[in-house]
Amino acid sequence: MMKNATVGARLAAGFGIVIALMLAVAAVGAMRMWALHDEVERFAGDRVPKIEKVGQWEIAVLNSARHMRSFFLLPPDEGKAELDGIRKDKQERTELFEWFNKTAYSPDIKQALQQIAEVRSQYLPHEDAFLKLADAVDMDAAKKVLLEHARPAQLKLLSAVAKLRDLEIKHGAEDADRAAASFKTGIAMLLGLSIIATLVALGAAVAITLW
Repeated sequence: MMKNATVGARLAAGFGIVIALMLAVAAVGAMRMWALHDEVERFAGDRVPKIEKVGQWEIAVLNSARHMRSFFLLPPDEGKAELDGIRKDKQERTELFEWFNKTAYSPDIKQALQQIAEVRSQYLPHEDAFLKLADAVDMDAAKKVLLEHARPAQLKLLSAVAKLRDLEIKHGAEDADRAAASFKTGIAMLLGLSIIATLVALGAAVAITLW
C-alpha cells in the first residue's frame, strides 16, 4: 500500500508515527511526574510536620521536668510561674497526643502511640499530685512525689516519645528513598522511550523513502 501512496500520504503517515511516539513519551513523563509529586507531597506535607511536632512533644516533657525542679529553687511567689509553666506544657502535650492519634495510619506508629498512652496514663496522676502539693506549698511531700514517682514516669514518657520520633524519622527516610527511586525510574523510562521513539522514527523515515 505504501508503494502506491502519494508523497503527501507517506509524509502524513511518518508525521503521524512521530506524533504518536511523542505523545507516548509525554504521557509517560506526566505519569512519572505525578508519581514523584505524590511522594514529595507526602514527605513535605505529612512526614516533616510530624517530625517537627514529635520534637515539640519531647521539649514539652523536658520543660515540665525543668519546671518541677526549678520550683524548689525559687521563692514561693516566683515558684508559681513554674507551676503555670507545667500546666501550659501539659496542655500542649495533650494537644500533641490527640493530633498524632488523629493523623497516625501506619501500624508501628499506632503501636508507639499506644505505648505512649499507657505511660502517659501512669505519669499524669503523679503530675497532678505534684501540682496539688506544690500549690499548697507542701514542699516535702511535693519533692517526694517528684523524686519517687513523677521523675521516673517522666523518663518513661520521654523514652516512649523518643521511640515515636525515631519511627517518624525512619518513615521520612523511606519516603525520601521512594521519591528518589521514582525520579530515577522516571528518567530511565523517558530516556528509554526517547531512544525507542528515535529509532522507530528513523525506521519509518527509511521505510517511507524506500517504499
